[in-house]
Amino acid sequence: MSEIGEDLAVSRQAVYDILHRSEQTMAAYEKKLGLAQRLREQRHELTEIYDDISQLSSNKKIDEKEANHILMKLAPYTSKVQEELD
Repeated sequence: MSEIGEDLAVSRQAVYDILHRSEQTMAAYEKKLGLAQRLREQRHELTEIYDDISQLSSNKKIDEKEANHILMKLAPYTSKVQEELD
């Protein structure tokens, strides 16, 4: 913090205060918007989809029901859902 303060010609306390306020602001936005939580959930879903596809590719056999299940899980992350609705 002292290096930042020196570069900006402000005190270490001023640097600390702005960092602390910024952290509080970001936490408030996250609480309202839930972007980080949504990102974690999407990564989890995409990991499950990846695992499903990996399992299917190792079996060399794709059942239509399984393929449709994977496509439905993947659809929210693509523009395909909107195209099919139009």
